Amino acid sequence: MTSPGVLRQIIASVSAALTALSSGFAYGWSSPILPHLLKPDSILPMTPDESSWVVVVIELGAAFTALPAGLIIDKFGRRKSLLLCFVPFTLSWLLVIFTRSVTMLIISRFIQGMTIGVVFCACPVYITELAQPSIRGTLAFTIITTWYMGFIFVYTVGSYCSYNTTAYISMLLSAVYVIPLYYQPESPYYYVLKNRSQDAIKSLTYYRNARPSDVKDEMKAIEEYVKEEKSQKSALTSIFADPISRRCVMIMAILCSTTNFSGITATYAYATKIFSTSSETGMTAEEYSIIISVLLLVVNIVATYLIEKVGRRVLVLTSCVGCSFSTSLAAIFFYMRSETKINTSNYDWVPLLLIGGYCVSISIGLNPLATSFQGELFPANTRSLASGITAFSLAAISSACLKVFFLIDTNIGMYFNYVMFTFVTGFGFILLYIYMPETKNKTFAQIQRELNERYNKSYAVEKDLLEPINTQQ
Repeated sequence: MTSPGVLRQIIASVSAALTALSSGFAYGWSSPILPHLLKPDSILPMTPDESSWVVVVIELGAAFTALPAGLIIDKFGRRKSLLLCFVPFTLSWLLVIFTRSVTMLIISRFIQGMTIGVVFCACPVYITELAQPSIRGTLAFTIITTWYMGFIFVYTVGSYCSYNTTAYISMLLSAVYVIPLYYQPESPYYYVLKNRSQDAIKSLTYYRNARPSDVKDEMKAIEEYVKEEKSQKSALTSIFADPISRRCVMIMAILCSTTNFSGITATYAYATKIFSTSSETGMTAEEYSIIISVLLLVVNIVATYLIEKVGRRVLVLTSCVGCSFSTSLAAIFFYMRSETKINTSNYDWVPLLLIGGYCVSISIGLNPLATSFQGELFPANTRSLASGITAFSLAAISSACLKVFFLIDTNIGMYFNYVMFTFVTGFGFILLYIYMPETKNKTFAQIQRELNERYNKSYAVEKDLLEPINTQQ
């Protein structure tokens, strides 16, 4: 039976993760809507090149705010920053509804991207800081779970409703997180960072459903950990001067690059286009897209259970192998369909099978764990800034991937995108096998101590830090 403390952590995590639901609405909107806007009778005529910028600009917006977001969430708090995201989300949907120019649509998408940049900086930090180590990975998965739910919603509504109706519903549902999140406490780590000990104790007792005397040891451990990290160089200096922070940045860069250049962002944004020629099965491209988004969600829920059983490292490496295998077969199929005279019309179900296999593979490790590691790897004094750097990396890499996908598809062929995805995930497997640590069931102090023991030769291990909760990997 779930204890009251764990239940409170779940409620707070889901409340925060609903901001990712709003982000999923915005990000996935282009897949069902753009094909209609490219038709001759479109309510908002645009060229294929303009449509590609409508897709890419959301990532540019996310990159624009990702780094400042790290400073914002330290200044105003993780929870308050997420609550404020409601305002730009609403403004962006109003622009979509009441304007009819490509320029204003691109501006609205840029605003949505800016908001997503804040969400994916603040949300992982908030959830990983309030959660106890034994369920931290599971709760972090709620971010990607609600993100996928946003895709299912917008793919479904966008496929069967009008342009304006889709935008109105998206705007209304983008506000669903405000009320539940408003009533949740800020993370105890944030209060300790701000020297607000009494507020930190209140937050910790709420999330553990315990008396202040019962959380005294955990509170002391948090204070000692934060004090030790704050005694180091400033956050900005530490990110680049400290060997452990540099190593963590490198690991996150590898993980983000492998995840995005495995093809996941292109699958989100161009799902309808990818399946547009698969008509012999009697299903529309929109229906294919909905099936894929449901598959992403279901597998992510399964991975939520597995993460605390088998660990992060095993899931990520398994994910790389599965992605590489699926995309290699997809590359062969798309090559046969477009570059040879082989008749593949009777095998239009193959892309769904292969892309489905790819979605299973990436949802079990690479995609959700990018956000989980974002909140786990870095020390307290650099966590917010590092989260911003990670969000910036994700957005910059995603925007590059989206534009490259469009250019390759236009000038070479769809098959070559999947050749690229195959090589990236294969190379990513090698690098992640070498560098990626395991963080399952470990406190933040344990993670930092083990990273220092491994990579910082001058580090003296403090024996009076927290004892390992569970060193089994």
